[in-house]
Amino acid sequence: MNLELNNSDAGPRIHAVKSSAGSPEPLALMDCGEFSLLISSKDIVTLASATKIIASTMAHTCGAIEHEQQIIPVFAFNKALQLQSNLPSAQMTLIIIQYDNYLFALCCKALEKIEVADVHFFDVPLSMSSRKQPFTQFAVVNKRAAGLTSASQLWRLLTMRNAAQTIPQLKSRILTQGAG
Repeated sequence: MNLELNNSDAGPRIHAVKSSAGSPEPLALMDCGEFSLLISSKDIVTLASATKIIASTMAHTCGAIEHEQQIIPVFAFNKALQLQSNLPSAQMTLIIIQYDNYLFALCCKALEKIEVADVHFFDVPLSMSSRKQPFTQFAVVNKRAAGLTSASQLWRLLTMRNAAQTIPQLKSRILTQGAG
């Protein structure tokens, strides 16, 4: 909300002027068991059940899933954000995420929609920051810390873990029209 300060003889008063032009998009809370992440709902394409995982020969994955006639790699992280080759038994939800022209899936225990207005964000203390974590801010949600991330930051983490090269680019559905 934009605020306007009115300096009159009666002292400064704050008046609400209007809501900000772009209201924040809802966030999705990914409960991954040992850690939690908050991601913008616009980065999520769809959800799937982990029972639909198929075996994969792609490096760094715990399997793959077919979505709209494409094979999408599925990744699982442990608490230290290291990639796991096996799907953790408690993580039965797959979240398909789009970054640029790439789709990849992350597994988690549960996904919950969170309104941004209900959340207060904190910067990660310098002593706890790491270039290998996909967030610089966190919030406390359901008595647990959850890192604020995005598809681009998760892509960066997968790139640092040498896993991004295993993700195929989306098949283009745009037909090129000839000039003339």
